[in-house]
Amino acid sequence: MPNTKPALIVQHPLLKIARIAVETYVRDHVIMPVPFALPDDQATPQGAFVSIVVHKELRGSVGTVRPTQPTLAGEVIHNAIAAAVRDPRFSPVRATELADLNYIIDLVEELESIAGAAQLDPAQYGVVVRAGRRMGVVLPQISAVNTIGAQLELALRKAGIDSAEHYRLERFCVQRLVPASGDYQQTVS
Repeated sequence: MPNTKPALIVQHPLLKIARIAVETYVRDHVIMPVPFALPDDQATPQGAFVSIVVHKELRGSVGTVRPTQPTLAGEVIHNAIAAAVRDPRFSPVRATELADLNYIIDLVEELESIAGAAQLDPAQYGVVVRAGRRMGVVLPQISAVNTIGAQLELALRKAGIDSAEHYRLERFCVQRLVPASGDYQQTVS
């Protein structure tokens, strides 16, 4: 894996797809269909996290480390709607909020099994912890998560795994797609 921070790609077309998917669902309770004739980079299946931000504060974030939909565009549509209405940390997005929302998409690159926490770097890699069916995921560059210990602790807590239990670790890089307005928080979760 490359030894770099997440690539920031500004104003990618997937950001528009995420916005339209959320607006269509919140206003009309209809799931937007996947657009026809997708570019190759949107037609290939890939895991993705969609984070919704309002006034630089997280409003919802849901994602997948492996694809669950036949295309990346479909993954973004599915996860954008889930971030808007199914993130248990927040109430569902209301139509009156739509104009103020910004979207951040983290495209998950290949997962890599690692032997231990020493191979993590929260500025560079996201982490997946697994024990049985329980799984916790933390994206790279999360505010207040600037040490390996803090990243691992958060992932274990999300999964409901005690640190004394046996668990497996994987790491991953992301490409972060952000709005051109710059109205997003640098770190998401």
